[in-house]
Amino acid sequence: MPILPLNYCAILTHTNIVVRDSVGYKPKPFKKIKMKNIILLIVLIITNLTSFCQPKGWQTVIEFTEDIIPMDIQENYNDEFYITARVLPQNAAREYSLVYKLNNAGELLNYSIIKDSLKSLNIFSLGITEDNLLYAFGSSFDSLTKANVSLLKYKLNDDLEVLQENSCAIEPELRFDGFLAKSLNNSEFLYHGSVFLPNNRFTAYVAQLDSSFNLLKWSMPDAESLGIYFDFKKLNDTSYWALKVFPWKFEILDTSFNILDFSIIPDQILGNTSCKWVNDSSFYLIGQNASPLPGYNLALIKQFHPIDTTGHLFRVWHHSDTIDFPPLWQGIDLKHPDTIFAGGTRNMSMDNPYFGYQPSWFVVFQTDSLLNLRWERFYGGNAYYLMTNLKATKDGGCLIGGTRFQYEGAIANKREIFLLKINSEGLINSVIEMPEFQAREAIIYPNPGNKLQIRLAIQHSQAQLRLFDQAGHLVVQQQLHQFESIIETSHLPAGVYLYQLTAPTGLNENGKWVKE
Repeated sequence: MPILPLNYCAILTHTNIVVRDSVGYKPKPFKKIKMKNIILLIVLIITNLTSFCQPKGWQTVIEFTEDIIPMDIQENYNDEFYITARVLPQNAAREYSLVYKLNNAGELLNYSIIKDSLKSLNIFSLGITEDNLLYAFGSSFDSLTKANVSLLKYKLNDDLEVLQENSCAIEPELRFDGFLAKSLNNSEFLYHGSVFLPNNRFTAYVAQLDSSFNLLKWSMPDAESLGIYFDFKKLNDTSYWALKVFPWKFEILDTSFNILDFSIIPDQILGNTSCKWVNDSSFYLIGQNASPLPGYNLALIKQFHPIDTTGHLFRVWHHSDTIDFPPLWQGIDLKHPDTIFAGGTRNMSMDNPYFGYQPSWFVVFQTDSLLNLRWERFYGGNAYYLMTNLKATKDGGCLIGGTRFQYEGAIANKREIFLLKINSEGLINSVIEMPEFQAREAIIYPNPGNKLQIRLAIQHSQAQLRLFDQAGHLVVQQQLHQFESIIETSHLPAGVYLYQLTAPTGLNENGKWVKE
């Protein structure tokens, strides 16, 4: 399961400029420039330079011969990106993993295949050392039974060559699942997730290994209860904090992994859940909010204490008849304490979450430290997109990872990795291969469809819709006063229509809508 840094653009301004006369070359001063005009000029220059200095966005599609899904994304000290992906072959063949390296323009630099000759293998977490080496954490297991599990750790160099491999077998008769891993400050390692018991129940587990990858201890702290450990943090020398889902709890464990205390996550946060710590006591949490109905809405919490939930901030962004769902592994991140990126999948299929036969979008929003929204944008709509990872980047932007399933004409369940890099304003800000894949502040769906629904991004509380037929005749004009609107189109014949959505807040969207 797992502000923009200052760009110092020098501006040279003169308030006393001289030129030479065209005849005698005698210096002659310009007329004095009013101070307010100078200020206006400087503002215009700074605005243009800021736009020029703004990092470019990009999109990259990684295709493979088999079905693949990204597991983790990390940025190294050279502004390059590592992506690990799980390969899921057809016919129950052995699983294996890929590790990709991309530059800061989204270009593929290198990749490596990591597999086991006898068992399936899954690399699920990555870590970067201070000397820019890469750790890959994973597990191997029998393909059919999912048992006979060994924990794995690989050390790779800049060219993705394996320098060192470590393996540690753990309770071979049990089936472990939902692996995640992280390094501790003392060079020890924690692996956590869930284990399936003989009666097909699953319960949370945690394992600790030393720097030589010897198993120090492992535990199922509450083997009688369901659960998966999605995150772990060492609070001090005597205790750990854990995020558990199924049920959704914060837990405090001692160094022997006995549960000392716990609290229920407030405000009915459910679904895929991930967090980002900002200091030793507080963190942000994203999840699915189930109440009030309708559920399946993205929600955020700012937690000021590891488990004391009596004081916290809570935001749920939108109630809709479609499903906004958090990413599989990581859905919230930050580089600056007042610039938080979060997101998920818009219009996810609950019947078939990984291979939906419907259009979906990545939805990303940015907030300040108190969860006040700055902007919200949508990306996609031309295939089934599923967000798996969201990573704030050092240039002030954000890298979104997920899968794209092109269901039209699909003859097999085969996904490709889709990576989208946006700047600090959520914009792609560059020419990309697919013109239809742009940052949207309003989306129309279903498309094609018999009815017309419109979702406005939350920074636009109203908008005007104009709908034209192919001859250019205005057939619908309506003022929208809600984030979600259903437009009456029963009087329109089937065909292709052009829409325009505008608002004083800067909204200016247009495109095609097909009525079936």
